[in-house]
Amino acid sequence: MVNGEAAGAVHYPHTGWDRWDTSAASLTLRKGWNTVRLSRGERHAELDSIEVA
Repeated sequence: MVNGEAAGAVHYPHTGWDRWDTSAASLTLRKGWNTVRLSRGERHAELDSIEVA
């Protein structure tokens, strides 16, 4: 979710334990402060960082 609106899903490739990969999503952000909310889907995933460019 972005600013309380549904923004789609981020899909993570299955890599197994102790193996890392990246995923990307394109989001439209407004000028100023934004709130990005990630929630759990069907499987377990860990998030280490988010990059905004």
